Amino acid sequence: MILNLASRLTLTIIALGSLATAQGPAAWRYDLHPGDRLVYSYTFHREVHTDDAQTAVEARFHTQVLIAGERGGVLSAGFQRNRDSADLLVYRIKGKDNLAEERPNFEKE
Repeated sequence: MILNLASRLTLTIIALGSLATAQGPAAWRYDLHPGDRLVYSYTFHREVHTDDAQTAVEARFHTQVLIAGERGGVLSAGFQRNRDSADLLVYRIKGKDNLAEERPNFEKE
């Protein structure tokens, strides 16, 4: 799940960057150097609906990006993502609310 989320997040950032460049001349520019650290946080909300089940999960993450080095104008960066919390919000099977029963299993994982 985390790798899939990372892939989607990367594609979203690339797509937004492309869209921003296509819409106007203002492009984001960073003057990054080795030792620079960027920190950001986000909330991921996921809902799944099928014929038999409905679930909703909300997870909060923070990520640090460290510019590790530079060689020939190419930057090396390291990423560390930490999950701060995750909550099971909805868990229904065939219309029956099983949230109270499923929450302990979710918290163990």
